[in-house]
Amino acid sequence: LLALLCSMLFSIILLKGINIELNIFQVIFVSSIGVAFLILPIKSIGGFGTTEGSWAIGLMLFGITKQTALQAGFVVHIFALFNVIFLFLIGIIFNTINNRKMGFINKN
Repeated sequence: LLALLCSMLFSIILLKGINIELNIFQVIFVSSIGVAFLILPIKSIGGFGTTEGSWAIGLMLFGITKQTALQAGFVVHIFALFNVIFLFLIGIIFNTINNRKMGFINKN
């Protein structure tokens, strides 16, 4: 639950950065449309197209223009991908350090 709350707050901060003011319940609604799109059998590389489209649909329901909604969806998606890549790299680093401490990897 805390992870979802942090994700919503992250989205709110990004949207405020591009001058879109939504409350937390509106952001939850908009992002839930993206979750519903995951069920569809549409394949894309990195979720490009479907993620932006779902955010654009949700934001346009709240009166945001089409161009601004697409830009917002793209910004949220890019930052989310950077977040995943960053956490992946941190995990690899910690895993390598932990394996060296446990003796699984030769120090030579």
